[in-house]
Amino acid sequence: MTSVDFDSLLKNIEIEQRDPQPLKESDVQALVFKYLENRDLDNHPSLSGIKAKSWGQIKLMKSQSIRKGHPDLMIEEPAGKYQMLYLELKKIGGRLDEYQIAWLKRHIAKGHACSVSYGYYDAIYKIEKYLQGEPIIWEEK
Repeated sequence: MTSVDFDSLLKNIEIEQRDPQPLKESDVQALVFKYLENRDLDNHPSLSGIKAKSWGQIKLMKSQSIRKGHPDLMIEEPAGKYQMLYLELKKIGGRLDEYQIAWLKRHIAKGHACSVSYGYYDAIYKIEKYLQGEPIIWEEK
């Protein structure tokens, strides 16, 4: 098991939140996937964040079960009482849409580990807390 300095992660979260030019969500996602690759953690993107540019693409995506609201990332690593973490990645200041909120509520009610991160360091913090068996489960405010 990798040793994680949670205090440093929390400090980096504070610094990242004050950045006047935070990373775009796509950049956060790329960095998080690189981190998971370096940690050799089994993970998969959801593909639900792909923006369709035509009705034909929308129809194709629906036929392939790509649905609105599904979190950006699934980490298939057992930790504590969970087998998988669903993580929605947002940029600093990002917001959940109605489909994402509905998905999170539905799956948390089923007992799944679901979290939302705001920025790179928050994502890493929540991933590592999950791996320690202490997931930070999303709660509606």
